[in-house]
Amino acid sequence: MLFKETIAFNNFNLPIVLEQDCLYYDSLKHTLENYLTEVAFIQNLPLSVVVNTFKNIKLILDSVEHYYNADITAASQKINTILQRYQNSSFFVSNANSSYAFKGIIPFNLNPNLYRARKGNLEFQLNDFLHIPLDARGKIATQRFSIPGVPCLYLGTTSYVCWLELDKPIDNELNISAFEIPNIKILNLALTQQLINGHSNQLETIDPNDSEVQKLFHMIELWPLVCSTSYRIKEDNRVFKSEYIISNLIMQNLTDFQIEGVAYISKKIKNDSNSFPQAVNLAIPIKSSPSSQSYGDVCRYISLSNPVNFGEFVKIEHLLTYPFTSLVNRFEGYSSLVEFAGNRINYQKLPFSKFDDYLLSLNFHTPNF
Repeated sequence: MLFKETIAFNNFNLPIVLEQDCLYYDSLKHTLENYLTEVAFIQNLPLSVVVNTFKNIKLILDSVEHYYNADITAASQKINTILQRYQNSSFFVSNANSSYAFKGIIPFNLNPNLYRARKGNLEFQLNDFLHIPLDARGKIATQRFSIPGVPCLYLGTTSYVCWLELDKPIDNELNISAFEIPNIKILNLALTQQLINGHSNQLETIDPNDSEVQKLFHMIELWPLVCSTSYRIKEDNRVFKSEYIISNLIMQNLTDFQIEGVAYISKKIKNDSNSFPQAVNLAIPIKSSPSSQSYGDVCRYISLSNPVNFGEFVKIEHLLTYPFTSLVNRFEGYSSLVEFAGNRINYQKLPFSKFDDYLLSLNFHTPNF
């Protein structure tokens, strides 16, 4: 009997939405305990996988407890321990052009197509689409995958996810550029229960030494870390956000493993399994550069298209032809469906899909600084 007959997670869609911050820890603990129970009942699963999943859950919960008790160093060390264990796992740590964050379990290596948006009616320039300048650190607040005072460049796999992240602005206030980034090392947290199920369905062996079986084991073991960063809490006027604890600690530990960015599924969606890979974000923390007082060194190796207003594009879309097809638009079947206007729609039918391809057809430029 193969894993495909026993692995069928159905109770762990993300993000988890809560009303109040104070509910985060208990909800996380309850969810991870239920997950561990299901893992323990998977037939043919080595005991080591169950044990490793248990250890990861304990490290995560301990980390949150340490943080709440003002022992930030201990909290960070717990997360470091997890990252160290999986730093050589090809599913979770790889270069951008081979990261599973952008391709699911599709067997090809291509540079990801990435986009960035700005909201407004201004005449935006190239540099407006880079990160908050280093000499404006005072404007940098805590975000899900960024540390206070440290700029972060947030990119998305589609114009659609950029729109979601800006809280769905009207068409004539949505401005987007396409990005080409260097082949940086990325931590992949774009993992869903359906990806675990789908990968197990493809296996033809339960040999624990097989690389694809090992990949499945690592997915199962590290899903709790993804879960801990995948909460959305409605409570207004909060200065502190518990759902950011683990993601912030992850960002603090990236340098130890020469990781330069984190990919994750947007928390603005209702169901992560219905929005992969169309709603994947990439967060790149920016380090100071000796060549610029305003922009990080990675920006020297980035190129991007001139920004285009989405409202203007929609008006002329029927007049345009463009030969490029984005990586996401090549996906077919289940993975091409997204939630939109209360329905599940084939992404290629949306104007965002065509906008993605159009932006790729434009000339790309290196920013000036």
